[in-house]
Amino acid sequence: MVDLAEWNLTIPTPAEPVVIETSVLNQQYRSDYFYRSADGSITFWTPVTGSVAAGRAYPGSELRETRPDGSEYTWKYGDSVSLMQADLKVSQIPSNGKVIIGQIRSAGDSQHQQDKAVIRLRYRVIKEEHHAAPVTGQLEALIRTKPDTQKAPAQILLRNITEHSFEWNVQL
Repeated sequence: MVDLAEWNLTIPTPAEPVVIETSVLNQQYRSDYFYRSADGSITFWTPVTGSVAAGRAYPGSELRETRPDGSEYTWKYGDSVSLMQADLKVSQIPSNGKVIIGQIRSAGDSQHQQDKAVIRLRYRVIKEEHHAAPVTGQLEALIRTKPDTQKAPAQILLRNITEHSFEWNVQL
């Protein structure tokens, strides 16, 4: 069971992205964009036609870590060891073959500012030349090493992912 006691959720409703506060999220919140299954797992859905937050390029459904009072929490290198992990399956993939499945943003980055993700984890479908359908995928890290870096190169973390299902973790 995923503990959401200190998280806000942003969903891409048709008109504009909406933030679901921690207190609402933990009252068995459910929508087309986010729901829990009977086994406790969570499903996120982001339509490619969903609303896009200011400063972002694509729509997104995402959790944002908060403090117990609901204010945004930012990881700091010296504070402690921070861990982000998931056991997941990507069930739908947009036509560009890429899905951001996790990210760590820099301090001061919010839903209303230009995207300043320090690390993005991206799942990418790999198509073989002679096959029409995707066969495998790979997990990539896009790491912005300087504040002014505009485009982070992809570092391949895991190759040959079958059935679009895998586990990952990032430790900071």
